[in-house]
Amino acid sequence: MPVRKVVYRDEIQVELHYLTYNKKLYEELAMSLKKIISPILLLLLVSLSLPAMANTGRIITMSGDVKVNGQLMSKSYRVKAGDQINTGSAGKVNIVMSDKSVLDLQPNTKFKLERFSFNKAAPKKSRSIMNLLSGSFRYISGLVGRSNHANATIRMGTATAGIRGSYATFGFDGSVINVAVGIGEMTLEIPGKTKVTLKDGDAGEANILTGKTTKTPAAVDKIMKAAEALAGPPPDLAAFKGLSEEDKAMALIILVANQEAMGVSDTNLANAVGAITKEFPQSATLVATITQVVSKDEATAKLLLDTVTETEGVTIDDATIQEIKDRRDESSSSAGGGDLTGSASIP
Repeated sequence: MPVRKVVYRDEIQVELHYLTYNKKLYEELAMSLKKIISPILLLLLVSLSLPAMANTGRIITMSGDVKVNGQLMSKSYRVKAGDQINTGSAGKVNIVMSDKSVLDLQPNTKFKLERFSFNKAAPKKSRSIMNLLSGSFRYISGLVGRSNHANATIRMGTATAGIRGSYATFGFDGSVINVAVGIGEMTLEIPGKTKVTLKDGDAGEANILTGKTTKTPAAVDKIMKAAEALAGPPPDLAAFKGLSEEDKAMALIILVANQEAMGVSDTNLANAVGAITKEFPQSATLVATITQVVSKDEATAKLLLDTVTETEGVTIDDATIQEIKDRRDESSSSAGGGDLTGSASIP
């Protein structure tokens, strides 16, 4: 490469390397750089987007008036840390986070996801902080809570609840908290006032103003009962059929997500999924999606997906099947994604 000497007024000589102007050479150089840089930028963008997508949640079902951060929520919206979700008098939304935890918000609820940081490779270092401002919701703990109970916290005013299990319901009106444990154990604490532990099947009430806590008779959880009946064997759909569309989805989620806790074998679980799909073939896409996002492992997920797609009268195109499979791993799916689950319900 030629060298040019440039002499400045102070007579300091600086040697500059330069290319003699050549239009063709510049064009070739530009094209070469474009071929090299574009893939690098693409890889960089993908690598930057993966952690963000791994810390979000997908909507499974939604109905009525549901807003996120003051705006109407779309079914393709990805829930993330910092989001506040408000439901109207007829609003409901069911969300599965990337660690497989489930948030099932009921009407007239104000809920904020204060923090959600999930590291699939190191779930014990992950963290989830939820804030029930008012209203009620059902919760199924995911990998964050199951790997380290202290890392998943639910706040209600000055009280905090820690889940040492996998399914519970919460209600809060600004002063009185109502909780019930479906599967597992919960510790409810009002700092400096009281702390109570509720176990499988227990229910309780706490007043954050007085600090008084009492155990109360557990109301019949019709969704939990429907999930237990589905487990069979054989699967009993009577209670399941009596649920609303959203509650049917939640009953199936409870069954699939808590398979081990409920002592349900893969065979019995597949029989339940098959029975639901046969009874509601128009909901096959939703049923298949649920089995992929909350099932315990890859083998079970494949078994349940095959069960759905092989049910007589069910047709799901290959592209949809592939997208359903992709949803199993948040890091491999697109940030926007199509509206799979919202397009169907279980009538």
